Amino acid sequence: MVRWPLVLGDPFNHAGIQHIFRYSPEGCASILWKSADKSQLAAEAMGITSDRIREQGFLDEVVREPLGGGHRNFREYRLNLKESIESSFRRANASRYG
Repeated sequence: MVRWPLVLGDPFNHAGIQHIFRYSPEGCASILWKSADKSQLAAEAMGITSDRIREQGFLDEVVREPLGGGHRNFREYRLNLKESIESSFRRANASRYG
């Protein structure tokens, strides 16, 4: 499942196991390997993992998700997301008023 990133003004934070692309990794995996189960392998081959996009300078931060995704442990993911948002605001304030 492709999920969309949380964008907050200038900083761009993205959930750790999510993908950004017009054609989903599941669709690519279904075509290449006849199985959507290989979606993570397809995402890596497509170069659209959060870590790769961050390395290329398009993301400011990757919000880490619990094993299996934020929907499996929403409490932990919510805390990680909260820290990410607060950190982004602190950096923005520091650069503006600092």
